[in-house]
Amino acid sequence: MAAQATPSPTADDHEPSTLAAPHGVRRDLLVVAMVTLAACALLAIPGSALGYRRAGPYIACWILNTLLAADAWLIARRWFRGADALLRTAIIAFALVVVCGLLLGSIGLLTPLAYAVLLLALCGGLSATAGRPVRDSAMPIRLPRTPHPALLIAVPIAILVLAVGWAHPPVEYDSLSYHLFFPARWLQAHRLFVMSTPWGDQAPAYEPHNGELFFLWLMLPFHGDFLARVGQVPFYGLGAAALFALGRRLGLRPAHAVYPAALFLVSRGVMEQAVGADVDLMFAALFLVTLYFGLTAAETGSRGDVALWGLCLGLWMGTKFLALIYSPLLLAFGLTTAVRRRLLWAAPGVAIGAAPWYLHNWWLTGSPVYPVSLAFGGFTIARGAYPRAVLNNTGWQHLPVSHIAKLPGILADAAGRDLLLAIMPLAALGLYAAYRRRAWRVLLVTLVVPLAMVLLFWYGVPFNNAFSARYIFPATALFLLLAAMAFEITAALSRYLHVVFAAILLWLVAGTSTALIEPRFLLLYGSLAVLVALVIASVPRRAVVLTLLLVCEAAAAGVFAASMRACPGDGCALLRTNPFTRPTLFRAWDWMSHHV
Repeated sequence: MAAQATPSPTADDHEPSTLAAPHGVRRDLLVVAMVTLAACALLAIPGSALGYRRAGPYIACWILNTLLAADAWLIARRWFRGADALLRTAIIAFALVVVCGLLLGSIGLLTPLAYAVLLLALCGGLSATAGRPVRDSAMPIRLPRTPHPALLIAVPIAILVLAVGWAHPPVEYDSLSYHLFFPARWLQAHRLFVMSTPWGDQAPAYEPHNGELFFLWLMLPFHGDFLARVGQVPFYGLGAAALFALGRRLGLRPAHAVYPAALFLVSRGVMEQAVGADVDLMFAALFLVTLYFGLTAAETGSRGDVALWGLCLGLWMGTKFLALIYSPLLLAFGLTTAVRRRLLWAAPGVAIGAAPWYLHNWWLTGSPVYPVSLAFGGFTIARGAYPRAVLNNTGWQHLPVSHIAKLPGILADAAGRDLLLAIMPLAALGLYAAYRRRAWRVLLVTLVVPLAMVLLFWYGVPFNNAFSARYIFPATALFLLLAAMAFEITAALSRYLHVVFAAILLWLVAGTSTALIEPRFLLLYGSLAVLVALVIASVPRRAVVLTLLLVCEAAAAGVFAASMRACPGDGCALLRTNPFTRPTLFRAWDWMSHHV
């Protein structure tokens, strides 16, 4: 199979997914309601341990998420082409959360009832107008048929991440100062407004806040951080799914494209971000999804694909100011012939996802990127509180070119040092395979884009030190795809590479001095792997993704409950990771609440 060509579909690839079953809209909505009911019911296991024992919030959670999922699915089914239905539905759901938050927050109606009414009205309109679904494109992204070793190794880590995230309070500095603080205050006031952070940082108050609107959505039914504290976990999975889809789009077989996704899930930096309530993993996942839909739009040229690429681009740019530095890498898709002809179809998505934040800043402060001034070519376009040069002299420190020797260490922190060491030889093989087949698109995505991102990080990002390694998660994720291209050398070598990749995953999880799993919990980890294998082997393939998600949630809830019982307080240390702030911050926070 040529690494550059889009894989040709088979009859099995076009087998309908659970939500795409050809029995009409009513069955689709029934499946959505049943899945969300099961998911919200399972939340009662960790919720009761954390003090959320009333039935009302769980019912509200079910109603709100059923309406959201139904709306997102109806939109994806009706107007967007693609066999990657769940990926498209997830992005549309995130967009609906952002749009509802902006609309209701601007008129002071951030309440569960207002969200439900708005989503119900949209669902009614979509159901009334839903006609025949659009035809799937020829690019399927189905999972492999049999229990894949990469899934058996990586998915249990995701289960433990969710269990650990529930057990530990969100005590990262950014979480306490604005990522969770802002949506909590907005929810209390029922409206969006600009506020100062507890510690006096100016910039966060004026940043784009799509991520915070998602945290607000998670706080909505429970009026607490029960779900928001693990708010990046959905994007943890979305990033892995996007890598798998990118691998398929670049020509990898399903059995080969699983490995980059699995390596992404066990990357130490990514895993630690998934446990915390920040937006950097959200930002990275949206970059990967935007890149995927940019490739799709450039290949198909359809209005739906161009519109979806624009929507992803807007959501990504509306999540973090950092997107402005990296935006040339994704805006370049607008120059391709297929996208350029229908570029106007991308404008609504950008307007929905990003424009409200930047235009509001510009109107309120005089600069769309306040507190920094906006300048180009030496000319100040919009004056803020200070120029960009001030950022280069803050305590976070912009490393100059003379410190370039520190860049490899920063890259290693982003990927995980053990992971980077393990995949370098495989990446070299993948580079050889892509060059030999003249797969220029593969080289562009897996080599040129990551290198360009690293250069933009080093020269363009004000904070380019070791604390900012999370800003280049997308670059290291795409590098994992290059390693998987090694499968394209020969079929004979491919069989041995399965063993190599599986060995690397096991080594990262349990075989090094910096393994992810505490040794005394390896039996628990093995039991979760057996559970994942049984689900994949026994569930019909068209329903395996949704079933696996529910089983993972149930397993995480069970592990959490057992962990809290065995280790009262913050639960047992299931993972060898410490992304949490020291306990002294709790005492400082408590002192401020009583004296300030």
